[in-house]
Amino acid sequence: MAETGTALTDSHVVFADRETHEWYRADIDEDGNFSADLPSNTGYDVIFFHQKQGDLIRSAFDGVPVIADLDQIRVEKEPMELGNYTVPEGFVTTIQVVDSNGNPLENVPLSFYTQYGAGTGPRSFTTNADGYVTHAASSEAGIELAGSMTIRTHPASANGELLDTIFVDEEKSLTVTLRNPEEYNGIVVHDDSGDVTEPPPETQTPPASDSTAQSIRTKPEQTAAQQSSSESSTGDNSNSVQRGFFSNGANEPEALSDPMNLTVGGFLLSVAGIVFQMVGGK
Repeated sequence: MAETGTALTDSHVVFADRETHEWYRADIDEDGNFSADLPSNTGYDVIFFHQKQGDLIRSAFDGVPVIADLDQIRVEKEPMELGNYTVPEGFVTTIQVVDSNGNPLENVPLSFYTQYGAGTGPRSFTTNADGYVTHAASSEAGIELAGSMTIRTHPASANGELLDTIFVDEEKSLTVTLRNPEEYNGIVVHDDSGDVTEPPPETQTPPASDSTAQSIRTKPEQTAAQQSSSESSTGDNSNSVQRGFFSNGANEPEALSDPMNLTVGGFLLSVAGIVFQMVGGK
């Protein structure tokens, strides 16, 4: 029977072998009784779960804790009468989970363990958008606990991380810090500005774009005259090949390439030719 007088038909007891860690379940009937077949000469932790076999932990606030230690026993022979147990009163405990900067964390999977080492498992409790612990089947913040409890988180591939150890004997509120939320799958960070930071998606290298290739532009064909004019109007004329009177070589004396010298020389040669013809005609 619960300390508050609440019936416990939707609950069960677990006998946890302290050596092998094997669990033996026993459902609580409508009269509050339970029984189990246990190996003898073995020590057991007796733990209460406010949960019907196959269901989630109870979400209703009814004064009964979700989990509680009842006893530690040793079975020497069978049958063995354990006597009466009273489940302690559960108190609503409001827990907020934040990061190192005080930002609320959403979707944090949580477990609650008794001092005997039994826990609720990671699928029953999580955190809402404000970082408060809620039952998986309820949007109302809070969890009913009793006695000494440890709070743990569960990343995808680990045994969990210890967040805090508390003792509950009255209603209370507390804040716990998860320092490495980036290592957990699905956790969402809500900062003070209202922005939401979700785990970054896997980055992929984009395929090469055709826009990186250089474009090729065609130029209309030029006529021979246009090409000649274009060539003569571009470039450094100081390096052009100069054409002389006697040859088109570039190494002839500079005097042979001077226009004035060429003009005077040509005139004198003409006069000399005329004189030669007159003398030869005589």
